[in-house]
Amino acid sequence: FNAEITWIVEPLSFPILNNHDFVSKVLLFDKKNKKKSFKKIKKIIKSENYDYVLDLQRILKSAYFTLNASGKRKISFDKKRCKELTWIFPFEKIGSNDHESSHMLDQYMEFADYLGLENFDKIKWEIPVFDTSFKINGPYAVLNTGATKPANKWFEDYFAELCDLIYEKTKFTPVLTGGPEDAEFSENIAALTQKKPVNLTGRTTLSDLTEILRGASHIISCDTGPMHLGVALGKKVCALFGPSNPVRTGPYYGKIIQSRADCTKCNKKHCRTRDCMREIKPEKVFNAVFLGEWQEMKADYI
Repeated sequence: FNAEITWIVEPLSFPILNNHDFVSKVLLFDKKNKKKSFKKIKKIIKSENYDYVLDLQRILKSAYFTLNASGKRKISFDKKRCKELTWIFPFEKIGSNDHESSHMLDQYMEFADYLGLENFDKIKWEIPVFDTSFKINGPYAVLNTGATKPANKWFEDYFAELCDLIYEKTKFTPVLTGGPEDAEFSENIAALTQKKPVNLTGRTTLSDLTEILRGASHIISCDTGPMHLGVALGKKVCALFGPSNPVRTGPYYGKIIQSRADCTKCNKKHCRTRDCMREIKPEKVFNAVFLGEWQEMKADYI
């Protein structure tokens, strides 16, 4: 649209946005030095003259930046979807919608509709390409072992069984990924397997992980950021869901295996038993990923 886009972003996502062709300027909010970051960003956004300032995050921090930015129009979500009482700020509000029954990406696209932009038949992310020293020989499938919330995690023995099935029945090498906090978890998975997977957990930057996911044939993940990154890269993503609502935060395209336990979709952050995740068996995941058909540009619930 011939637009100059400034994006305020936290460190985790900074590499992708900072290297993206469609983003003109990236302002880094460093959570480790909040006071300095607030002051620095406030000074920059006050000095500009934006046509539109969009608060997509709906929390006090994003509302603070929206309030302090010099802009002709400031727009946020409707009252029902705002958090932390941010609906009290004097911003334009997009139309009301049920935030539990539509995907967050579609909810973000409501801002485009509100601004009168054309509808898009296909959303494309155009993720930039990075240099990485990680090279994996032959075809491989990524098993991302982390999860946004502890209750969303699958199990070490299930991941190990899935690794063995992949080695036994396919031409693919299983590759374990995750953050530093998942390193011990992945080591335990590898210790339970008959043949060791490639374990890159805790060893990659976001740039490295992007290229590892880009080279994968399939990605199997719980509810976490790399799941969405895999979708953005156009990969075959299979997501394992229990407590959280995949209609809202699941993969935009791909396969979704959702537990049918009575407690499913409780949205708890912690759970002692994780019965809903225990119900998702490795063989079912293997069959869905490697034996079932994949539908294009569609979220397929299994």
